[in-house]
Amino acid sequence: MLPLHYQSATVLARRIASGETTARALLEHFLARVDAHNPALKAGVAWYGRLVGNATPLTPAHPVDLAGKINVPVLGLYGGQDPGIPLDTVDKMKWALAQGSGAARKSEFVVYPDAPHAFHADYRPSFRKAEAADGWQRCLAWFKAQGVA
Repeated sequence: MLPLHYQSATVLARRIASGETTARALLEHFLARVDAHNPALKAGVAWYGRLVGNATPLTPAHPVDLAGKINVPVLGLYGGQDPGIPLDTVDKMKWALAQGSGAARKSEFVVYPDAPHAFHADYRPSFRKAEAADGWQRCLAWFKAQGVA
């Protein structure tokens, strides 16, 4: 079987639907490969994604496990009231990136103290207009500062 990053979207969708893998695992795999093998990648933005966890066949690694492979600065946007992403795990990711490449050490994190998980998802009850708007502006500014936009 081809490595994940060479498979077509149709094949990957089938693997997710069958339970062979998860979208999250595929995304983490893809991002690690893109960052490790694509010198054109200049920056990343993470919107409240889980950072730590136990390795499983469907989720073999989490972002904190991949931090040493990150070669770009990352902006992390997190909700202080997100029960699925405790703030100590955000601190673990900050620390892991601080041990990484020069670019990864330039990463920044913003925690919106009163925001829950998915505060940017305007189709969910967790949507927080002010935090979402601020995060979006920070996202755009981050990419511009990194020479992306």
